[in-house]
Amino acid sequence: KVSIYKELIEKQNIAVAIFLGAIALGFATIIASAIMASPKGPILEILLLVSVFVIATCGLIYELIAGTLASYLLGDSITRFSTIIGC
Repeated sequence: KVSIYKELIEKQNIAVAIFLGAIALGFATIIASAIMASPKGPILEILLLVSVFVIATCGLIYELIAGTLASYLLGDSITRFSTIIGC
């Protein structure tokens, strides 16, 4: 069992911190996009487009970091990356 507190505070694991930050940023962007779901001007349309790109980028970062973290903690990188990216 992996303790997030132990990995973040005691071991100061940067990969876990980046992973959790990417998840938080993704959730914040999704909420912001939902709030502005009906754009009423060109600036809001551009903001919505940018937020979609940020969400897509967070998804890619999430997959890479989750695969890396799983291979560090559990070993067998090929199986872990295949599981993370394939699901």
